[in-house]
Amino acid sequence: MEKIRPDTVLTFGPDGMTGHEGHRSVSRWATEAFREVAAPGAKLFHATQTPEFADEWAAKLEPFNIFLPGTPPVTPREELGISYGLSERELERKVKAIQEHASQIEGLLQVFGEAGFRRFMAEENYRLAEVKE
Repeated sequence: MEKIRPDTVLTFGPDGMTGHEGHRSVSRWATEAFREVAAPGAKLFHATQTPEFADEWAAKLEPFNIFLPGTPPVTPREELGISYGLSERELERKVKAIQEHASQIEGLLQVFGEAGFRRFMAEENYRLAEVKE
């Protein structure tokens, strides 16, 4: 696995992880900025999920229309550039932040409960997309 360095950029891939247009725009902006100003050797990573995540969550999330067709991107664990399990403190912060988007997660909390939702949010995975030459 890669070590996250100051010249590492983490963003959505062109698919926006979920297909959401806002996420796709963030990917485009971050990628353009990376290509324009990153120093040689800098690395761009795209968010992805593991097959295990997809196996556990894809069908459960289908009623919520979170992932548009063709998403989420899935990368075998051995091909991940970065895989990071959040500490309890980090997970608490992430859950608190995402709860500010009440309209997007309200149903998830009701269906999966706090523990299930936390399990859904507990890991961050990225694949290497580009290295700046």
